[in-house]
Amino acid sequence: MKYLIFIQIAVLLIFSIILGQLDCWQDGFAFFLGGTIVLVNLLLHVFVWGQMIRKKLVALAMFVIVFKYAILGTIIYEVLKLPWMTSRSTLWFCLGVSSLMISAVIFALRKEENVI
Repeated sequence: MKYLIFIQIAVLLIFSIILGQLDCWQDGFAFFLGGTIVLVNLLLHVFVWGQMIRKKLVALAMFVIVFKYAILGTIIYEVLKLPWMTSRSTLWFCLGVSSLMISAVIFALRKEENVI
């Protein structure tokens, strides 16, 4: 799981720097903000599953996960209401939020296990 977190950080930094250099700085920052929100969510998810499930606190872990996603939705809603978020920056923010998919594909391709 640590490897997935490192991949997410690398994807986040690489795409943010490229967008910042090629495009407007707002788009790079919007991507960085979306990717950072997903990274924090991933870190919290690892903590909840690693600590609470190991201690057999399944009901509390499920409550924390559901509550965490409610907070995540509120944070995303508030970020999208910021005055500097244009429709173009909103697109890059959404792509930053979905950057976890890129990291997950890289992580899955890196695994050397046969699943079938």
